[in-house]
Amino acid sequence: MIEPKHPKLSVVRQCELLELPRATYYRQPKPERNENLELMRVIDETYLAHPFYGSRQMRDHLRLQGYQVNRKRVQRLMRLLELEAIYRKPNTSAPHPRAHFNRGGLYAVRVDGPRKSKTGRRAMETTSRRTSPPFAMW
Repeated sequence: MIEPKHPKLSVVRQCELLELPRATYYRQPKPERNENLELMRVIDETYLAHPFYGSRQMRDHLRLQGYQVNRKRVQRLMRLLELEAIYRKPNTSAPHPRAHFNRGGLYAVRVDGPRKSKTGRRAMETTSRRTSPPFAMW
């Protein structure tokens, strides 16, 4: 990505072109501590046995085993391991089976006479929901 010995572009210019701070280029990531690696191993084993454990239950399980951890640490380590609790999530995209609505966003309005103004439309919309099928769509 960045070539430090590029013949024409300096590291500064390459970082500018990539919109990358130079400090990010020079920063050396720290390796995980042995304690965290041990926790990650235990979390992974526990997750295989109990895939429905989230960070709270995993924290409680680890505390019962004698590890002193908080939930934020367990969340971070589970994120590193790409683990997520398996649970039923809400199906918010599916409409209720008894829900009915007009996809266009406008409700059907009964046309009773030749002079229906737009201001009267809102009042007609609320009444048209409770009446018989419409004769016209606005």
